[in-house]
Amino acid sequence: MTWALDLDGVMWRGSEPIEGSAAAVQKLIAAGEGIVFVTNNSYHTRKEQTNKLQRLGVDANGRIVSSAMAAA
Repeated sequence: MTWALDLDGVMWRGSEPIEGSAAAVQKLIAAGEGIVFVTNNSYHTRKEQTNKLQRLGVDANGRIVSSAMAAA
């Protein structure tokens, strides 16, 4: 199964991480589940979003789809 997880309001609220979100994602990844992070915030680049997730301890490399990417 592949999980599509929003970033704003699910992984973080503004600059603050949501408690338990990173641990839950890490458990899904460890269980072999597919993860795709989605966001309608096209202001930040994919690299910036990836770096923010990595600061939370989540490997997001190649797992982010933004509204800008979808529009392109």
